[in-house]
Amino acid sequence: MRTLFSSDFQWSLSSKKRRRYQQSRIDFYEGRNALVSRSSFSVLFNSHDATPSRDTEKPIRFFGLEFGQSVKETIKKLGKPNYKDKRTLCLDKHTTIYYRLMIKQVKCILQMHYYQDQFFFGKMEIRSSNPQTKRDISALVCQKYGISENDWTGAIIDQNSNKVHIKQNMVPSVIYVTGNQFLLNRIKLELVPVQSTKRYSRLEQSELLLDMV
Repeated sequence: MRTLFSSDFQWSLSSKKRRRYQQSRIDFYEGRNALVSRSSFSVLFNSHDATPSRDTEKPIRFFGLEFGQSVKETIKKLGKPNYKDKRTLCLDKHTTIYYRLMIKQVKCILQMHYYQDQFFFGKMEIRSSNPQTKRDISALVCQKYGISENDWTGAIIDQNSNKVHIKQNMVPSVIYVTGNQFLLNRIKLELVPVQSTKRYSRLEQSELLLDMV
């Protein structure tokens, strides 16, 4: 009969821990949500004056999806999503759906954000640490929109002010933002009251402290 040595016991414990703390499907997707906090919405409103930009005559679409389309229209075009995040976060009526797919043999994760059932923000996350792969994906985006510079990163803007941002971070990504100012202003207005309430709350706390001195 085989004796259970200390090393075997430790391996058994570590194996159980790995199974216990294995990332769940919910954590995998919801942990990637690019618009999970109010500060993250700055990517929609910043002017990006400091970011190099290029104009394109081609309309910007996210995998053939036009800004303003509904979740139902998206599913009809791209099929059933791998995950749908319906949590109530910073905005009411904010839904995020996710797709996993291969682009040029590279694993990618797409996330599409809808406000009041209108597509306004998309992100393609590239699941590769290979520097050449990062360059290849950027080159494909630039080629699609007629940008000829080699190894270029920045913002591409179409005639409707829709934007594509190529980001060469540790986890490279390509971000798509609607140019619909009416929709963006509605989002901004919904975010402002909460920020104002917090500001007034801080002022009231300061006044209370002054009264206590």
